[in-house]
Amino acid sequence: VARRGLGNEIRIESGNFMDANFSEATIITLYLTTSGNAKLRPKFKVELKPGTRIISHDFPILDWTQSTPDKEALRVGAHKLFIYRIPEAYAEKEEKETPPEDRWGRIKKLFERL
Repeated sequence: VARRGLGNEIRIESGNFMDANFSEATIITLYLTTSGNAKLRPKFKVELKPGTRIISHDFPILDWTQSTPDKEALRVGAHKLFIYRIPEAYAEKEEKETPPEDRWGRIKKLFERL
């Protein structure tokens, strides 16, 4: 980063990601498993500003919508890059989710038929 003269534009941090403050980030790159990504979802929803981009290497953030035009991962050689933009990544899914009362209604109907 320093050799490229990007020290004022890029900050690399090492530590426990659950203790990190992501509120100033504009782009976040991840190389975590899907379970690691899932642990960060609530933290990202609270801390990230609209427009922040997340690039996850090889592992998607489940239940989030990618910001690529075809909603598919980008391929770079044998690797996949999953790209998300806040808040669109999770806003679409939240809108499509079935309200809890509707799920219970469907379950009740299922048992009524049995």
